[in-house]
Amino acid sequence: MLHTLSEKIADFLFDNNDDYPIEVYIYGIEITLSTIIGAISLLTAGLIFNLFAESIIYMISLSVIRMFSGGYHSKTYLKCNIVLIISYICSIL
Repeated sequence: MLHTLSEKIADFLFDNNDDYPIEVYIYGIEITLSTIIGAISLLTAGLIFNLFAESIIYMISLSVIRMFSGGYHSKTYLKCNIVLIISYICSIL
């Protein structure tokens, strides 16, 4: 689903005279959309549990840790976001 949406956005934005193939744009859009969905999911969970400020701190901390450690890589974006939410709930609560 995310890949299909990314393809449609890339098709809309892609210019045949670009230096990079359309697959590069599709991948970049997929990563961007997945990151946005993950952030919105965490912030929504923070609102539900009345821990919005803690959610922002968690997101910043997790971003710094991921830059240096890599972390777990799921096979799909859905599994990645599920692991993100579960780790958030386990950490915050």
